Amino acid sequence: MDMHILICDDNSDAVVQEEFVIEEAMDAIKKHGNIKTFTSAKACLAAVQENKKHYGIVFLDIEMPYISGIELGKKIKEINPMIQIIFVTSFEKYSLSAYDVHPFHYVVKPLKTEKVKEILLSVMQYEKIGSLTISNGSKLKVEINRDIISIPTGSICYIEKEKNICNIVTESREYQTYASLKELEEQIMNLKVEGLYRCHQSFIVNLRCVQRYEGSGFVLENEITVPVSRGKRTEAKKKFYDILREG
Repeated sequence: MDMHILICDDNSDAVVQEEFVIEEAMDAIKKHGNIKTFTSAKACLAAVQENKKHYGIVFLDIEMPYISGIELGKKIKEINPMIQIIFVTSFEKYSLSAYDVHPFHYVVKPLKTEKVKEILLSVMQYEKIGSLTISNGSKLKVEINRDIISIPTGSICYIEKEKNICNIVTESREYQTYASLKELEEQIMNLKVEGLYRCHQSFIVNLRCVQRYEGSGFVLENEITVPVSRGKRTEAKKKFYDILREG
């Protein structure tokens, strides 16, 4: 499937640089499509309005005059909730108001080909499993290497706490974050995700990835065993069998 991408930045030099990098990234992953660029938020919004479901990704500068990238992102999401917004910023810290837009990713200027390639691949993976996600496309937001990224909850197999790091293991890759397991669990609870379950002080497991309950743990489809705390074994088995009954 072709990629149709929008770029909006009030700085024309930044637009040229971003377009070049995104084209390089698309070539690297052998994806075709088109890129439209704007230095006006109004013109960008008009393009989305004119082709409501045509564009799948938009790279938005956060710091724009008249209307910020955050406000533009909200308006774009109202028109097409499925479009994936990538906020581009000169700063490494992001305004909390940006989270209201539910962006797919944040990236710091100047764009780098490897980083954009990684983002585009993540979007492709997300869209591929979109209909299989546990909670209608809900996404876990985590900080990784000073970037905030979104991980579709349906793609997560399990999360493991190791010392002061949490490993988030998905179907296609592994992410490491300094967020605590408790913080991730609270996000999951707020998202009302029903498949991800805290089965141990060091583990959250996706019950839909479990093949069987054996001994004192869940055995996943790849034969990895996730331990279950002694005090949670009865509850854990019940939740697993409930998921099996759902089909």
